[in-house]
Amino acid sequence: MNLFDLTKAKFLTIRANLIRFEKRPLGRAALAVIVFLDMFVLVSIFNGLDAHTRQLSAPDDFIPPFCRSVVLDGDWNLTNRTEKLAAVVNAYANSPVRIDEERKAVHLACAPYRDLIEQIKTDSELRPVFEGFARTNRQLMDLQRRVGSAKGAYDTKLLETMQKQDQGQAGVDQIRQDVQAKTDSLNALTGELKSLGLKINENRKVALLWEKIDRLEQPARDALRQDLRSANFWYPLKKLAMQLVFLLPLLGVLFAWNNVSLRKGHDVQILVSSHLVVIAFIPIFARIVSTVYDLVPKILLKRLIEWLEAFNLVAVWYYLAIALAVGVSLFVVYIFQKRLFSLEKMTERRIERGQCIECGKSQRPGACFCWHCGVSLVRQCASCHRSTPAGSKHCVECGRPQ
Repeated sequence: MNLFDLTKAKFLTIRANLIRFEKRPLGRAALAVIVFLDMFVLVSIFNGLDAHTRQLSAPDDFIPPFCRSVVLDGDWNLTNRTEKLAAVVNAYANSPVRIDEERKAVHLACAPYRDLIEQIKTDSELRPVFEGFARTNRQLMDLQRRVGSAKGAYDTKLLETMQKQDQGQAGVDQIRQDVQAKTDSLNALTGELKSLGLKINENRKVALLWEKIDRLEQPARDALRQDLRSANFWYPLKKLAMQLVFLLPLLGVLFAWNNVSLRKGHDVQILVSSHLVVIAFIPIFARIVSTVYDLVPKILLKRLIEWLEAFNLVAVWYYLAIALAVGVSLFVVYIFQKRLFSLEKMTERRIERGQCIECGKSQRPGACFCWHCGVSLVRQCASCHRSTPAGSKHCVECGRPQ
């Protein structure tokens, strides 16, 4: 017997033992207990799997988002970098929960920025300055909007007054005074924001961060971009390998327990171990499928869409999506009709319920023909020559296959 036949035989044995105990169907109460155990073990496996996998540095850990923003995208420039740094520091300071996790490996090009930003975030002297900067900046933007609205109202009122000559001059003066007052406040806030910005930029740690950003060269950006692509490609494989290290020993132990139980004939252990083997296999199958999707279809779809966009053929994607949906629907219908609701299974259910195997109408006990469609409900057994239900797999009199 080859490996495929052995695997198939083992699969059929485990499947047969999932809902049977001592060669009888499993009772509802026992089935409820088994289902509860299955759900508890499955949730525990996924929780343990997530905790185990978190030890691996993901691409976002290896090349953090702020490093991508600084190095790859070049978003931190002279006009906005103080504001962006303030947002990072204040988000850290205002976080209600701060978990001290083990620092994961980070790219060499990102480590200097991460270390400096960590020092700046935890600097107790800088924190109130950043809070004041963010608060003043919000007030300044709000006041700029109000000044813009007031100037618009002033211009409108001035035009109306010019048309009506001296009428409404008092209203124009009032609006002009309001605009002037808001402009003075705006200038004061601008000065305060500039002062706070200078105080931040004069800090030794902040100045060192700006110096490192200013010294960035294009080759360093290109190297980091290439490393990010490599990390995104290899991470699913590394993650799968780490998950299998967690899952395969568990599956091996449960599989060995099931084999020992079968060999010794321990019915309760056979039942429970069969369920747990299936439960342990579910995460393995799910992770393999997820990894294959991350490596193949996801990348191919991304490149396909980029290619279609390059030739202005994005609409073709919708045709492909429709064709894929039709293909998947045909496959699902085939599985349902051929495997779950096949003619053989439908015939078995109708015989079990005392129905006609052709039209499904209920029949009286002992009937030889259907009262509705007239089809024969019995046939002669080839072995004992006595009557047995038509469509049955075995004769009800002698048990021989039909």
